Amino acid sequence: MNTRSTIGTQIRRHFQRTAQKLKGIQVYALIGPAGTGKSFRARLIADREAIDAIIDDGLLIAHGKILAGKSAKQETYYLSAVKTALFHEATHREAIREALRRNRFRKILLLGTSDRMILRNCATLHLPNPQQFIRIEDIATQDEIETARHERKSHGRHIIPLPVIEVKQAYPRLIGRAVHVWIQKHM
Repeated sequence: MNTRSTIGTQIRRHFQRTAQKLKGIQVYALIGPAGTGKSFRARLIADREAIDAIIDDGLLIAHGKILAGKSAKQETYYLSAVKTALFHEATHREAIREALRRNRFRKILLLGTSDRMILRNCATLHLPNPQQFIRIEDIATQDEIETARHERKSHGRHIIPLPVIEVKQAYPRLIGRAVHVWIQKHM
């Protein structure tokens, strides 16, 4: 047997074992366009549905802490943010997968801008497809969605479903950018 087929077999077995470990997870999806308040509402849904972890814009969050990943909200360029949110980079993707394996969550809330994005991220992270798709329009009024869009557009505010102290520690540049936008608007 040649080395390539042996390595290929080992890799295939590894992915099958990973998929088996993650099969018992119940996945919920929260879907809506960018800037409509998904991240803000994620913790409310997680509390209501007794969901253990949230995957939002490249981050795996549980118990009020970032367990793995990096935030697409921290990226400077749109394309970089999209790649981060889709777990395009191998080390990023593997860090999330490993954290999922290690923590053995029962329920996960996955945020995305479309059904296609959610299904792609489920496949990428070896998660089962969502058992429930929740649309932002079903849990927020049109006024609340418009307010969220206005905050994003005019103030550059990005929400990460974490306590403020955790965001300050993990992403000081994001806090700095929010302060900079506020100063520009008010000075």
